[in-house]
Amino acid sequence: MKRMIRKAAILSLGMTAVFALASCECDCEIKGGGDTEVVTVNGKNSLSGVILDQDGAVLTGVTITVNGKNVPTNGNLFEMTDLDDGTYEVVIKKDGYKDYVTTVTLTSTSQTVEGKTVKAGQDEKLTFYLTKEVEALFQLGGTAQEKEIVLETSRQDDGTGTIVSNTQDPSNDALYSEVTASCEIPGLTADQLANVGEQLAAQGLNLSQFTFALTNISSLSEAEGASAARATRAIVTPGDVLPGNYTMFTGLQIGDPATVDFTSFPNYAVTLTFDLPDNNVKGAIKLFRYVNSQAAAGWIEVTSTTAGTGISSIDFSQDKKIVVRLNVLEPQAFVLGIQVDRTFNNTTSGEIVYTPVTNNGTSATVVRSMNYQSRSGLVLQNNTQGPLTDYLRKMVLRFYQMTAVKEPVLESHTYRVVPPYSLPASGALHLSASQQVSDETFSVMNGTSSFTAQRFGSVYVVHYAVIPPGSEVVPTHNGGSND
Repeated sequence: MKRMIRKAAILSLGMTAVFALASCECDCEIKGGGDTEVVTVNGKNSLSGVILDQDGAVLTGVTITVNGKNVPTNGNLFEMTDLDDGTYEVVIKKDGYKDYVTTVTLTSTSQTVEGKTVKAGQDEKLTFYLTKEVEALFQLGGTAQEKEIVLETSRQDDGTGTIVSNTQDPSNDALYSEVTASCEIPGLTADQLANVGEQLAAQGLNLSQFTFALTNISSLSEAEGASAARATRAIVTPGDVLPGNYTMFTGLQIGDPATVDFTSFPNYAVTLTFDLPDNNVKGAIKLFRYVNSQAAAGWIEVTSTTAGTGISSIDFSQDKKIVVRLNVLEPQAFVLGIQVDRTFNNTTSGEIVYTPVTNNGTSATVVRSMNYQSRSGLVLQNNTQGPLTDYLRKMVLRFYQMTAVKEPVLESHTYRVVPPYSLPASGALHLSASQQVSDETFSVMNGTSSFTAQRFGSVYVVHYAVIPPGSEVVPTHNGGSND
């Protein structure tokens, strides 16, 4: 039996964006002459995503499975609805790119209002960046070799590979600048080759077997020395892996089956050169190194020191470059670290747009869904000048897997009424919702360079019946919390 009441306490039905906001209450007070009813709903979850390449451009032709089942795609988009609570494994594959594997946990929430249970489903929207399989192979010999790999090419874009207008300077080519690494190996004399051959023989190898790889660390399933639970991407891992709250944002790995010592060869060294987009960026980063063979394995800062086995010199003096000279070749990894801090400054409430469902007939009608519109997107603000800030924007977008937009997008959504509601004659079914809009600050180097962004995120919505139509509906937002 339906219970008719004059005032309805409204619970939130959450549709959570990329960064979920943990809790929110949205009450709706009915004023006027009509009767209302609290409607019981059973929330289901949804999962959707956009697929981009490591440049931030649209990536189509991917294969997506969730918990082993194929998911259809629309270009570079996919969406799944009516999902139960639980953990879902998402696997994205494309030829020439590193498989992207991650897990997403979807959890609905429920509370009791006037004796009725209202369940709020989670709507999770994610951005997935696929990185290319990048690797350069070297063979020691009498001829000098030099090869280059691309470490990071992130753009600040709107998800289509186009620079958005709210960058510091949309025409600035530096926004497209790549971080690359080159490796130069001088040729070996006959005597030197014989020496290397003896070293390899002692380790069970010969020269023909000694082929080593220079690999984009973001294409690996995990960074050397990083936690196995953290998947890598072009910006590799959160800062708790590196000392001093630094974050890996790009790097390379040298993979060898053995160790070769060149210290007895006069002036001989393998040269690694990191090419950076700007000297200010170079001033904001530190260089870290990981070597498996060290007694105390772990990431060690080597920004301005020659200490450590196998490093003959590190040169930060060259324009837009960091040059590392190695006189020992061994399995190791180098990453560039930078401090990135994120602060939530303020959270306000925004409105949604919807049209109520009215029943002007003489008998009840069944309502299964309602349409509404809400805004989405992260809009960057220009409050700090300089190329470091421009590059920081790119890194932050990649680190937090976000997409920048020129202005918030008004998106259409369908709210499923579960179970279907029997709307009596001369009745109306409304939505009441509150969208959370947050202001965020991103900074680097302890705030010496920063920018702000406005995020249009989570929407909390519930439906309610008004019988007869004509009552005044006053939604009120009782705040929320960030997690």
